[in-house]
Amino acid sequence: MWGNWRFNKDANVLVIQKSLCPGEEAKDLYKIDLERCNTSAAILDFIVQMSQKLWITRDDLGFLIEAFDDLFTLQVNFCGSEFEHSDGKTDYARRILENRI
Repeated sequence: MWGNWRFNKDANVLVIQKSLCPGEEAKDLYKIDLERCNTSAAILDFIVQMSQKLWITRDDLGFLIEAFDDLFTLQVNFCGSEFEHSDGKTDYARRILENRI
């Protein structure tokens, strides 16, 4: 669905699973705690942090953005029309994730 990214619903984290060497088994390289994504700035910060990893690919970044959008419906809940839509409370992301179908 999102390339190497997986959503762990029980922990509300996105995990990227890849191998760094040919023939090596894929392992969890990085986890994003989605409950920390309470503003559009926080989401952008994670995207930029990931872009600076030497092992990340453009495909990985694109799939990360798709995962954020699929999970949070970004234009509705965070940044539509260039305005911050979140209430900034520490449980905003958790509330969105809980209301997903």
